Amino acid sequence: NTEGYARLTEYCMRYCAWTRNTNEKNKILNQLEHLGKLIAGESTVSILEIYETLSRSLHAGRITSCKSAKDRTAMSVTLEQTRILCDSHGAPSSKKDLICSVMRSHGVRIVNTQKNTGKAKYCFNSIQRSFFPKELRNPEGTGGGGVS
Repeated sequence: NTEGYARLTEYCMRYCAWTRNTNEKNKILNQLEHLGKLIAGESTVSILEIYETLSRSLHAGRITSCKSAKDRTAMSVTLEQTRILCDSHGAPSSKKDLICSVMRSHGVRIVNTQKNTGKAKYCFNSIQRSFFPKELRNPEGTGGGGVS
């Protein structure tokens, strides 16, 4: 995280020197400062969220992918999609957990698991699931696929 933060800081500074939009500059610099504080502490899901937001603010390309680009990636991507729906498209923030759960249970990511493994289940068992941050847990009943 520290190495990535250093590179991102350099990029943000160059971007802020280039753009003339003061509001945009301030937003980026505030997010960058907040991110630095989070990285100095312990790792949290908030770090991912700020990286995602900064990337969109900078009009940058970015990917989200775990080692096999399947189940953990699905949890992260659906969380980001939920945030975008609420922040930019008027979905109620009070329904974030429900929206994310529905996407994970019935959306394209669970269909991908069916195509990849023959089961419409994520490959997390209950022990693995218990160690994930709340925001990155698959919905009850969607785990235990057992094939990775």
